[in-house]
Amino acid sequence: MPRPPRISSKKFFYHVFARGNNREQVFWETADYQRFLKNLELYQEKFGYRLYGYCLLANHFHLLLRPGKISLSKIMQVLMTAYSMYANKKHHRVGHVFQGRFKSIIVEKDTYLLEVLRYIHLNPIRAGIVDRVEEYPWSSYLKYLTAGSEKPTVETAEMLSMFSPDGLRQKRLFVEFTEGGLGQDFDPEQTQVRGVLGSAKFFQSLTRVLKGRRP
Repeated sequence: MPRPPRISSKKFFYHVFARGNNREQVFWETADYQRFLKNLELYQEKFGYRLYGYCLLANHFHLLLRPGKISLSKIMQVLMTAYSMYANKKHHRVGHVFQGRFKSIIVEKDTYLLEVLRYIHLNPIRAGIVDRVEEYPWSSYLKYLTAGSEKPTVETAEMLSMFSPDGLRQKRLFVEFTEGGLGQDFDPEQTQVRGVLGSAKFFQSLTRVLKGRRP
């Protein structure tokens, strides 16, 4: 069954990811990770998207975001092109940095959103890079535990509120939930159906949106 056209709406959360061309590296040194995060900050201010989570690994990246007025495709085209130009120039290389277009999954808030955020943050452990999730410097995990103002801005309040209305309990429950995923094999890419992670009702609502857009 063909994949449906991309729906870009500020109403929806998107898990976005892209891998290196031929699964090769896209980040080689600290400055590369820093540049990608700097670009996330720059285009966040320019395009008005809301960022809820991220994780950058040597050969791929994951983002959890919600677009503003600018479409998801435009956001990712600019973000990936800007980084590719930087990487090719700095590392004296030519050709594609990323493997084709980015992939995206629409995530229903009430069913899979926290699962996806946990999956993103646990990537470094599953890859054998670190033993504890808080040890990895290139993810948004620590932003959920501290009140720092370091960019890019991650919208943590909305996610934390899903654990408890009590601000004192939210972070503790967030940590427990994240660590509780270590024994699970949840993978959004394998679980999604036609680019959607959610209930049957949610999927049907997206189908109606697509039908409404057809001439």
